[in-house]
Amino acid sequence: MHLPTQPCFSPTPASSDPLEGDRLALFRIMGDAFLEAQQRAGGSIDYDYRIADSIVRLSFAGESLVPRMTRAFAHLAVPRTAAPDLMICLWDSASTGRPLPLLVSSLVRLLKMTWLDDRGIRGEIFDYNSQRIRAALHGHGSDMLSLLDFEDRKGVYWVANAPGIPWYETGAPLRTLLYWWFSHRGRHMVHGGAIGANSGGLLLGGKGSSGKSTTALASLASSLLYAGDDYALVTIDPEPFVHSLYNTAKVKAEADLKRFPWMASRICNAERIGAEGEKPMMFLHEYQPEKISAGFPLKAVVLPRYIPENRKCKVIPVAPESAFKAIAQSTITQLTGAGGESLQAMSRLVHRLPCYLVGLGQDLEEIPAVMLELLARH
Repeated sequence: MHLPTQPCFSPTPASSDPLEGDRLALFRIMGDAFLEAQQRAGGSIDYDYRIADSIVRLSFAGESLVPRMTRAFAHLAVPRTAAPDLMICLWDSASTGRPLPLLVSSLVRLLKMTWLDDRGIRGEIFDYNSQRIRAALHGHGSDMLSLLDFEDRKGVYWVANAPGIPWYETGAPLRTLLYWWFSHRGRHMVHGGAIGANSGGLLLGGKGSSGKSTTALASLASSLLYAGDDYALVTIDPEPFVHSLYNTAKVKAEADLKRFPWMASRICNAERIGAEGEKPMMFLHEYQPEKISAGFPLKAVVLPRYIPENRKCKVIPVAPESAFKAIAQSTITQLTGAGGESLQAMSRLVHRLPCYLVGLGQDLEEIPAVMLELLARH
């Protein structure tokens, strides 16, 4: 636990845009509320992580959010640094006793009533998004706010009650804030997994339940390393490179654990599988840290597809347009604020790399050999 000096939230500067002052005021109000929550909690608890080219500090007001927001990043932890590139301040009202400021609480109530008029389907608050400020209220009925100030390099993440955080938020925490930050720095978040070696690897793309997790988890039994099975960061220039984001491993349903029986005793949400659609989930770093890579150069894009009638895996080269459709569709629907810039980045990526459709067969033990053979080609 570290008790640092309080972070300074900058005063609202003058701007030629009359609405920018309101956006900055919202960020400052939430920042001041975090400082109050921090004082009520007796200080902050800080963790630093190296994610791609950024040192990201998570600064918690008290302990309540820590176990829910740090396990997925554990493989990227680094010693505390003097000056992180991005600091995210996290607090919840229930454990700190600091409710939302009245003005923000009124805004949240209004946004819930005018959903899709003033707020996008992925949560972005239309009037509070600019070149400098981003803001989102997540979900139709949820109480989670994310705000980011690019210039001050600070983010604020607020929830009403830590135990009420959805399971998928624990598995992929701060996804919106990190997407905003890294897309601003030329790093693009994709809905996809990655496996490979230090010399090169494969990006696994496709919609949910297509076979990304199956391919990544099956590959753990080989020399292949794991950099994620659901979300990853991709750099395109000067050469394609994938950066690990989370060490969370998931399968579709409890029945899928029969394919990976070793996971059964490691599931972190075993008592809630099936309830409200929770998928079996584990944090791989806690059991096989040696199998996790922070990233590697990309050599190809693979679209896994489980085909029950296949006895053996089948590898088929596909056009970049097919790979783009598979990756872009699922990415755009899951990332708050994703649009033309993300689409252009994914189009460039698939045109830089060979792309393959891999029809997964019934024999899971065959998957690593097929992936290693694809890597050997390139």
